[in-house]
Amino acid sequence: MKREQLLEAVEKVEREGLLPAGQGAKVGSRLAELLFPPRDFARSAAAVVAWLGGILIAAGILSFVAANWETIGKTPKLALIFGTLAGLHFVGWRFAVEPGRHPALGHALIAAAMLSFGAAIGLVAQIYNLSSHYPRAILAWWLLTLPFPLLLQSRKLLLIPLALFLLWVHWHASVWIDDHRPSRGWWRDSELLAFGYLELGLGALLAAAAAGCRHVRFEGFAAPLAAIARLAVLAGLFILSFEDVGSGRLVNPEEGRRFEAARMHDLGILLGPAGCLAGAALLLGALVGVRRGARSGAAGAEQAPRRDLHELTDGGAALLAAIAAAATLLLLPPAAFLAANGLLLGAVVALVMRGTARQRPADVNLAVVAFLVTVMARYFEYVAKGAEPVLAFLGGGVLLLVLGAFLERKRRTWVLRAAGRAS
Repeated sequence: MKREQLLEAVEKVEREGLLPAGQGAKVGSRLAELLFPPRDFARSAAAVVAWLGGILIAAGILSFVAANWETIGKTPKLALIFGTLAGLHFVGWRFAVEPGRHPALGHALIAAAMLSFGAAIGLVAQIYNLSSHYPRAILAWWLLTLPFPLLLQSRKLLLIPLALFLLWVHWHASVWIDDHRPSRGWWRDSELLAFGYLELGLGALLAAAAAGCRHVRFEGFAAPLAAIARLAVLAGLFILSFEDVGSGRLVNPEEGRRFEAARMHDLGILLGPAGCLAGAALLLGALVGVRRGARSGAAGAEQAPRRDLHELTDGGAALLAAIAAAATLLLLPPAAFLAANGLLLGAVVALVMRGTARQRPADVNLAVVAFLVTVMARYFEYVAKGAEPVLAFLGGGVLLLVLGAFLERKRRTWVLRAAGRAS
């Protein structure tokens, strides 16, 4: 809700007689102050300057080491690199926590040090001639940066290790699939198929992690984790919804040979990374469920909090979608992409229903965008296929305008319902 909408709502309440005459302006002004505090642009500018300053300092030290690589010994190199990182962390801690007079500036310095870990790992690897086939440097970078957002309980700092984790998962899966590629070779579409299922497993794991953050000191991490989980699930279903990808043509069996050893081996390679993520999601979800049951059964507890049910539901839905899509790929491969389209449509409908029923406008907006993107993808995949480029783009533009106008009207209605103001 915007400031203008809030003021209009308060005026309407005053006209209906629910507020004393003449008090609407005062109430609206006070609510606007509480709900829309003025932004401290000076503090934001200081944070940006701190980010840039910290990165430039770290980059300067690393550049100095690189320029004098042959003349500087190993010990001075390591001292300069890790001394700089330790200094940034120490100054950031002093600003953010103790005495904590400039938290935004402190978080920015710590973030700059976290980002500089990657360059430090690369330099250490070069010093000692270390190499790795799998992206273990990204894994080490993630493990080194993860403690800082946990200690400071900062959602902004969480984005750095979260991005590193996503990078590591996709990169590691890509290398693993490439290493186990059959000698006869795979189509690129089959690799895309593997990543479609990978997104479903990743979405389930992140949703379970979001549920685990509820009702503990990391409550603030639940929302971004859950949002990325929903995006991952929709992205996975979207990838699998393409016929050339979702049907897995290379692993399509001949009649009566669905369970032959070679095909099951190929499917195992394709679905292996997604299966690992799904297993981790099941384990984490079970732990959250046990914790929730213990809380509800504790003496004096009236009822277990229900805020984590949304994330557990999202994680369970992602796992069920992955199982349904994989089962269709195994038993009826030509219809696997149809199953993915059906699951994607079901996810859109479920998001709209939950958004309107639970007052979650973000779910409604995400569902509308996902549906619009899917329809346009199907248009260019089937309707515009083989047509002249001019006609294809003109038709796509008309479809986008018409469908966009219709969905925008429906979206406004659903968002108003989600906000508790059904029209």
